[in-house]
Amino acid sequence: MKARGLLLAGIVALVVVLVSGPIFSGCAKPPPPPAPPEEEVLAPPEEEEVVAPPPEGPVYGGVLNRVLFRLVPILDPAYSPPVGSDIILLTNEELFEGDWTKGPAGTGETRWNLLVHFSLPLETGCLAESWEMPDNETLVFHIRQGVRFHNKPPVNGRELVAEDVVFNIKRSFDIPTSFTRRDFAPEDWPTSVTAPDKYTVVVKCPPQSINRLLKEISTVQRIMAPEAGGKYPGDYRGWKDSCGTGPFMLVDYIDASSATLVRNPNYWMKDPLHPENTLPYLDGVKLLIIPDRSTRLAALRTGKIDAHEDLTWEDRDALLKTNPELQWAPLANIKFTILGMRVDTRPFDDIRVRRALAMAIDNQAIVKDYYGGNAEILTWPVMPVEEFKAMFTPLDELPESVRELYEYHPDKARQLLAEAGYPDGFKTEIVCIQMEVDQLSIIKAYWADIGVDLELKVYETPVLRSIFLEQAYKQMACGGGAAAMPGELAETRTGGMGTKNLSIVSDPYIDEKYPELREAMLDWGKTSQIMKEVAPYILENCWYIQPPAPHFFTFWQPWLKGYDGEFSVGYMGIGLWPKYVWLDQELKKEMTGR
Repeated sequence: MKARGLLLAGIVALVVVLVSGPIFSGCAKPPPPPAPPEEEVLAPPEEEEVVAPPPEGPVYGGVLNRVLFRLVPILDPAYSPPVGSDIILLTNEELFEGDWTKGPAGTGETRWNLLVHFSLPLETGCLAESWEMPDNETLVFHIRQGVRFHNKPPVNGRELVAEDVVFNIKRSFDIPTSFTRRDFAPEDWPTSVTAPDKYTVVVKCPPQSINRLLKEISTVQRIMAPEAGGKYPGDYRGWKDSCGTGPFMLVDYIDASSATLVRNPNYWMKDPLHPENTLPYLDGVKLLIIPDRSTRLAALRTGKIDAHEDLTWEDRDALLKTNPELQWAPLANIKFTILGMRVDTRPFDDIRVRRALAMAIDNQAIVKDYYGGNAEILTWPVMPVEEFKAMFTPLDELPESVRELYEYHPDKARQLLAEAGYPDGFKTEIVCIQMEVDQLSIIKAYWADIGVDLELKVYETPVLRSIFLEQAYKQMACGGGAAAMPGELAETRTGGMGTKNLSIVSDPYIDEKYPELREAMLDWGKTSQIMKEVAPYILENCWYIQPPAPHFFTFWQPWLKGYDGEFSVGYMGIGLWPKYVWLDQELKKEMTGR
């Protein structure tokens, strides 16, 4: 116990900042990051100063400066989900997108702060003006007329037509490395994709996968101009080949340094809240890659950047003291860890062992001492957010057999291990990435108290992803949960989803419920009913250990208007919000002098 307490106190003293997401690494040495901005803190205006009134509505002009701790140069959605790139979401569009009018700027039905939440009522037409499902084997998309690709060779601003959409759908299933192809079993692929006329796309689907294919095709697929990538199937991974129909055009990319996008002057979309205006309002977007945390915060404090997402509670408290003029909003608990335990191997095939490990962790102490009270204990398999309230059961309403898994019972944990045949504990190992080491070190210390010796095997993100795909880990794996996709049962259904089923769960009840969820995907009420029933069963079986999930926050400058902390506009719409916002450049000049 003394060792664990010293370790926990030491980690708290270090004030570790948790971040997540893939880390891009290449063979070439990256250029140095942008120079750190000066650390001065903006002085508040004098009391007698008269501040000019803000514009009454949206205004055009200005460049939005966003900061990222990494920028994954994914420009071809056939090789990785578009959610991994902050560029392609602004340059290439999808058939559906999140309805901006349903967010904070409109009716407030959602905060748009969930990464991968799919709810059809919150989606609206983008490149598809409308759609139909005439039977359980057919999807029909009516493509919006008059939409044009970026005006650059070899596409030269030609009109988007149905054949372009057909090309992209087929390509996503044809390319062996495609993430779409990997996520769908061959028996669930479309049986045909055709364009009966210039503006109609018809997709024939196996009945069991039609709803999931609707989600994939309409909200994940980003439409590329076929000729921009060369001969079929093409390759769009070079930034100069970027060509879509989106609100911005990529004009420069410096590896590990920055990406520069400019306004698409021929963009088709009107502002849904100000229909007299054509989007976007911004002249451009500058994405700055600044890996160092202190440099990013300095850039925010001094007004060098306009918005910063994924800030920790320590960052929040510091910024509220130094820069009270900044606007801020909480993010959903989109970043949390689950510890997979291979239930197809000893000792984790014994539920007593799994329950013992869960009860040996003092979650309340971690929340209080490590996160300063800024964390949630139960965030999986359903997150405690407004969008999921109909399917979420609070911890204190769950059966006692579930509640005790999140309480601290080291004596009972030792008893369970002895009953399972491990009175002296055992040795095990877990594969992880470096950013998880501090949290896992706390858990390692707790488990040492019951005789379990945990070895951390640390890998780079690309290597670990390959290990997950090949299930090449011996016992345990540390990964991210998919609680923003509760209807997918990604971590618990046989076969899982991509790299999510880390515990290799294969359970008859879950596999029976998944088809029901897949069928109910378009009916949020029915989905909620099923998940309300399934979630306690998942927790009862303790297939995963879920440590507390910290809170994160978004901060932005007062001159960034039309923005309220939105994170992902629609399913896989992370970083799409810049097309709707504008800058009060006069206010910025008053506050920064530039």
